[in-house]
Amino acid sequence: MFVQIGKRLKNARLARGLSLDQLAEALTEQEQPITKAALSKYERDQSMPSATLLRALTRLLNVESSYFWQEGLPEVSWCDFRKTTKLGKKDQEQLKASATGIAEDFLRLEEALLITPASFPERVKVATVAEAEKAAQKLREELKLATAPIESLVRLLETYGAIIITGHLAEDTPFDGLAGWAGTSRPVIYIN
Repeated sequence: MFVQIGKRLKNARLARGLSLDQLAEALTEQEQPITKAALSKYERDQSMPSATLLRALTRLLNVESSYFWQEGLPEVSWCDFRKTTKLGKKDQEQLKASATGIAEDFLRLEEALLITPASFPERVKVATVAEAEKAAQKLREELKLATAPIESLVRLLETYGAIIITGHLAEDTPFDGLAGWAGTSRPVIYIN
């Protein structure tokens, strides 16, 4: 069993903004010669990196050695970006990977502190404006909200278990936010 080494290796590489070629080149410069194909096999869990290579990867990717062995956290999946067309695919992948790492750190901290988050209301799929209005009314009732404006949406979402990540990217970064889920029921929102 490879735990999550492949997925975690790929996430760490993407968070650093490196391609497989760039990582292979950096490892070769560190006297750990490796090919792009070999790294790809590690990321797909088709092969297991040696302890020596894992140590080199932790240095280059700026992660703790335990990073590759951590397991048990819900998978973070991303579904929506609020961005301009100027944000390229590589930058999108880097933002997702970075936000995934932050969300996982948050979940690990909760686990260590024995914090049980409040449960977020069940998701409802809607297809029409009328269905959206009905779902919004039901949500307001479940959250015990009146019809007045919500004072702090972030505080409200965090109260019900959402993970809110605030970024401090440059103002000219063509990115406003990213939304996803930790597991199937915990919203994760990254706001720039």
